[in-house]
Amino acid sequence: MNGASVRRWAQQLLSGKDNSTPDLARHAWLLANLAIIGTAAAATIKGLPVSLTELAGALGIANTSGAVATKLKETTEPEQPAAEREAAQ
Repeated sequence: MNGASVRRWAQQLLSGKDNSTPDLARHAWLLANLAIIGTAAAATIKGLPVSLTELAGALGIANTSGAVATKLKETTEPEQPAAEREAAQ
C-alpha cells in the first residue's frame, strides 16, 4: 500500500456514504479502539497482567456501540454523488 491508498482507505473508513463528510460516530469508534488497545499495550510493556476477558469485553462494547451509532445515523448521511457511485460499480 502506498501513501495515497492509505489516505483514501482512512477517508472511506471515517466518512459517511459520500466519502467526504466527517462522521463523528466513526471517529469515536476509532478513538475508543485505539484507547483500549493502547492501554492494554502499555500495561503489557510495563509488565502488568492484562485480562483477555476484560480486553475482549471492552473491545466488544466499543465495536458494538460504534456499529449501533453508525446504523442509527445511516438515514441522515448525504448520498454519494451519482458519478462516484457509477464509477465504483
